[in-house]
Amino acid sequence: MSGCEVVFHVAADYRLWVRDPAEMYRSNVEGTRAILEAARQEKKFAASCIPPASPPWASPATAVPLTKDSPVSLADMIGHYKRSKFMAEQIALEAAATACAS
Repeated sequence: MSGCEVVFHVAADYRLWVRDPAEMYRSNVEGTRAILEAARQEKKFAASCIPPASPPWASPATAVPLTKDSPVSLADMIGHYKRSKFMAEQIALEAAATACAS
């Protein structure tokens, strides 16, 4: 990242089915962690989270429409892609909170 002013991390393993789900978690979760760590080491950290391509629009349990402020958890994520992207987002949010606190 040396020499970069801005880094956009938009890569994802977006498969509907994967023989080994660990591959998807390595790409989506650990890949995000690696990018954020590299940015932290370069002391060039700014975070902006772009929501997943297919966020839940209504709670399956209540059919209540959801907004960007609606609480969600890992248990709400269906499938390895959504779970892995949710986990990556949590890592990005933690990194942003840490960077803003220092």
